[in-house]
Amino acid sequence: MDQNILKEFNRDSIELPDDFPVYSMSAAEYEDVDGDPAILINLIFEENTNPSNLSGEKILNAKRRIRDWFLSRKVDLFPYYHIEILNEEPAEDDGI
Repeated sequence: MDQNILKEFNRDSIELPDDFPVYSMSAAEYEDVDGDPAILINLIFEENTNPSNLSGEKILNAKRRIRDWFLSRKVDLFPYYHIEILNEEPAEDDGI
């Protein structure tokens, strides 16, 4: 994958709705469980974002715009998403 495309991908490169509270976005090369190449999309939402306030329609719309952005650059790898909320402590893995 062209590293310039990954570097170009950020919050300012895609027009997302104003009410979709993404603070920042980035992308990286990824490999799925079968070893196939993919893209890992990292979304960091604004502090105090309540995920339950994000409708499925808003999320699908954002994912569609991200997918279309990559397709317009001839990148058709499957996108996986990692989502965080700014300044929120990550959940601890309790081994379960």
